[in-house]
Formats: sequence, C-alpha cells, structure tokens
Amino acid sequence: TLSNRLAERFKELGGKLYLKTTVDHISFNKKNCSGVFINSNHESADNVFLSVAQDKIKDLISKGKNINKIKKLLNKIDKITFPNSDFYSLYLLDKSVIEKHKKLTDIAYHVYKKDCGLGGDDWNLFMFIPHTLYNEKYYVMILTYIERDQKIIDEWIDLRNTDYKKYNEKKDLIAEALLKDLQDVEPIFKENPPLKYLLSISPASYLQYGSKYPISGLGQTSDNFGISRMKQVVLDNLFISGGASFSAGVWGAIAGGWMGFVESYKKITGIKIGNKDIIYKPGLKNLP
Repeated sequence: TLSNRLAERFKELGGKLYLKTTVDHISFNKKNCSGVFINSNHESADNVFLSVAQDKIKDLISKGKNINKIKKLLNKIDKITFPNSDFYSLYLLDKSVIEKHKKLTDIAYHVYKKDCGLGGDDWNLFMFIPHTLYNEKYYVMILTYIERDQKIIDEWIDLRNTDYKKYNEKKDLIAEALLKDLQDVEPIFKENPPLKYLLSISPASYLQYGSKYPISGLGQTSDNFGISRMKQVVLDNLFISGGASFSAGVWGAIAGGWMGFVESYKKITGIKIGNKDIIYKPGLKNLP
C-alpha cells in the first residue's frame, strides 16, 4: 500500500517509473551528470540520485572517470577489501517491558561488546527498538550483526539456492543465538524474554535487489564507518545516499533515495526538510 501510494503521487507530479528495469549507466556532460541510459535510451535529468550498494555504484558512474571527483571515488571503491553483509532478526516485545525500562529506546542503537560471541573475538551486537508501537500493544526489537567473511556470505547464498528449508532453519538458529548473546549482556531480556520471534534477514536476502552489499554509500567497511561515510554530494547534481538498501524493497528507495532528495533540495532551494514534515504532515501537496 505504501509503495503504491508513493508511486501514484510520483506520477501525479509528472514522474515516470521504470519497473524491473536496470539502469545501464549515468551520462555525464563536462563536470556534471546529464541523466541516465536505460535500455540504451537516454533519459535526461537535472539531478541524479543513487541509492545502490558500493559494488553497483562503480558500474553506474564509470563513464564519468574523466571527471576528477568521479575518478577519486572510483579509486576509493577499488581500495575496499572487506565484504560485508548484515543479518537482522526481529522479535516481538510486550509494551509493558519498554514502559518499565524506558532506557531501551533512549538511543537508536545499543552496542554490546563481548570477548567472544556469534561473531568470534571482538564481537559487537547491535540492538534497536523503534519507538513506534505495533498494533498499539507491542514493540519490535531488532538484533543485528555484520558478517565480513565472504566465505560465510557465499555459504548463505548457496544454501538459499540449494535447500530453502534448511536455509530458513539456519536463520532460526542464528536468531536464537543472537537472542542468547543479548540476554548474556543485558539482564532485562533474560527476565523479560521476547514474546515471539518474527523473522530474520540473512546476507542472501539482498541478492534479488542487485547486490551482495545491503549498505549503500561505502558505509560499512572497517576503515570507512559511521562519520567517515562518503559525502552525499559527489557533483553539483549527482547525489549518492548513505542510506541502507534493505531487502524490504521499498525501504531502500525511501531510506536511501529520500536522503539524497533531502540533500539535493537543501542545495537547490536552501531549505532543510525532514521526513515528518513531508511524509506525515497533512495538507502538503507541493512535494512527494
């Protein structure tokens, strides 16, 4: 429903949608981009936003390697040596647990460090509980770890392709292990275990969206993390988002594409806009 409404509004504003279509590459004119090629046909554009993962960025911008900023970015991408992919597990929590322990939603991410855990030595576990209630009764807790071993990533991919039943069983086992790791470092969840395990997203879940890498913007390598992520504005009219392209499909477009749009709108108009003001504020018809 959300995806359909976004599409309808986009078309009302004069936009065109190309579904199940791959962009060949971005076109450049002197020191700016001039649009994109789709099925060898050129679509001109005043501004271009990329919300894709790092292994796809290179192919899309390679035609602009004569431009110094593009050349530097291509060189940066070539130096990335570490693969990475995320494993997400979602669990249902009772509302009363969060009301009793409000610190759990004080900060977006809680990072717990252990000497040894599912990820081996020097193990970090990420726990995230969004503020939004599900059905006015529950919170959804997300546990995450980042997998940097390409061999393990490939094993996930092979298992999904060869035995989908075992693939799902393995995801369930990892979800149990993640929850145990969390309970070891946070007693709250030992005393108040989740009501239900909902689902997991493995490194193989991202493949159908075009990449082994779920995080856009060169953001998740050991030497380029968090505050040192690439700038969103590459050229005056070329924007690369630092958002995530998750396997939920439409979320990648919203999280990544929206960040690029916000950055470009600020650059073009001088006005800083925010998600709540645009997506949720009633009566606004002038923007998507």
